[in-house]
Amino acid sequence: MCSLLIDRQANSPKNTQKSLAINDLRIDFYNSVNEIPESDFAHSNIFLQIDYLTALAENPPLGYKFCYLVFYKNNQHIGFSACQIKHFQAAESLNFNPQQNPILLAFKKGLASQVNFNTLIVGSLLLTGENSYSFDRQLVTIEEKNQLITEGVKLAKKILAGEGISIQSVFIKDFFDAQKPLVTEGYNEFQVEPNFILEIPESWKTFDDYLDALSSKYRVRAKRAFKKLEGAEKKDFNVERIRANQLEINNLYQQIRQKSAFNLLDLHDNYFLELKEKLGERFHLFGYFLDGKLIGFYTTIENDDELEAHFLGYEESLNHEHQIYLNFLFDIIKNGIEYQSPKIVFARTAHEIKSSVGASARDMYLYMKHDNQIYNALLPYLLRILSPRENWLPRKPFK
Repeated sequence: MCSLLIDRQANSPKNTQKSLAINDLRIDFYNSVNEIPESDFAHSNIFLQIDYLTALAENPPLGYKFCYLVFYKNNQHIGFSACQIKHFQAAESLNFNPQQNPILLAFKKGLASQVNFNTLIVGSLLLTGENSYSFDRQLVTIEEKNQLITEGVKLAKKILAGEGISIQSVFIKDFFDAQKPLVTEGYNEFQVEPNFILEIPESWKTFDDYLDALSSKYRVRAKRAFKKLEGAEKKDFNVERIRANQLEINNLYQQIRQKSAFNLLDLHDNYFLELKEKLGERFHLFGYFLDGKLIGFYTTIENDDELEAHFLGYEESLNHEHQIYLNFLFDIIKNGIEYQSPKIVFARTAHEIKSSVGASARDMYLYMKHDNQIYNALLPYLLRILSPRENWLPRKPFK
């Protein structure tokens, strides 16, 4: 049995707390991360902790809003989910290839124009991996977890509708294992590009151990790449250095963002600066200078025992000559070994080059549901046509 409870705090300028009670379970909805009790951020995943969520909320990507679901059992905190609200307009997010067959191009543009609706995203479009929610597995059964997620989505849609935000579709991402209860609830299960992950053996104590594990062909390739970037100076940016180079950093990021075939993100100009201020040594921005000019940067986040490769940017006209991107990948591996991280999450895109440094592709499951039954039935086909999976050849760089 469910009931909607609204607790209005007298004389409070903040949004009111909204709750849904389901027997001994309860879901609280919040519009602002600042309203949530700090005790409810007890999660090992840094992307569900107050520091990261505050940095993101205060410096949101263009067109993004946020809301949050907190879960309780017998009034004990048992879980948390951070959600994003985005008006999904495919025609604005796709960079169409003008070299395509004109008929096919016109067909894709026509399809894209039909994908135009507000979406509630359970998880984050800034991340790849299981960052949608966190539950205390000792206190929550699988059935309760699934019930809390689906009921939480319904609660969020109802409250947002009352605030003038009509949600037409829900997108839940990413999972290593299939979530069949979501399919039962009418969600479409699909996959896009895989997540690339490098497992770091305990025997790798230094970067030389990694190089020794490569076959002769790939070791020679790595050393050739290092040579191409000789003379570049690498710097670990602190807050002051990020602020001083912010314009160049954002310009380099935009070079990479704008060449993406499908992109739903335009980061806030202060995003990297705020991450460094909020996360400190858990966040790193490394910049490469050549002849005194910043030619590229990459970022990493230490997430519990994983090292997450985050956003990057580089001077595309110099990439081939200096193999900037490949050097970034090697550098991140070196960082991961130095930090003693058991694994590095390289995320999606650039399949073959990530595979060539030893990362393995892991398919992930995503789920989407539209309120309109016709649109919902067509979603799998629309996604397949508008964002097809890339054909690529896995590499085997190790001996």
